[in-house]
Amino acid sequence: MSSTARFRLLFILGMCVCVIPTAVAVAEHFPLWINGGGIQTLSGIGAIMFFLSFVPIKRFLTKYFESPSAWFMWLCLFIVLVAFRSIIDSLIDICAIAAPTNAIGAILFRLARKEKEKITNIDERRSNSD
Repeated sequence: MSSTARFRLLFILGMCVCVIPTAVAVAEHFPLWINGGGIQTLSGIGAIMFFLSFVPIKRFLTKYFESPSAWFMWLCLFIVLVAFRSIIDSLIDICAIAAPTNAIGAILFRLARKEKEKITNIDERRSNSD
């Protein structure tokens, strides 16, 4: 398998590991649509948690987006939520899933970056030899 293929595979796998488990956990604990007065409305907490679960994608779509790493953000949120355990047990479950999956995603992204560096080095060697 070439370095380009390994880079793409690791990057896509990292993105899936970061986003999918967190989004599924949010969907299990917070319905996105709620009934309010006979009409369905968007659940505020559900929408916010879905937004947070897609932060890893936002990091790679916006070039100048500077923030702490996604796994560290989820870990900090997990620690705060443990302190308020009696109030928000559902959020603890979501963060318990999001922190380790985003940590695994960070490892996969680091491996993907190394593969990208290999590709860049190969391209530089080819251009220097011409």
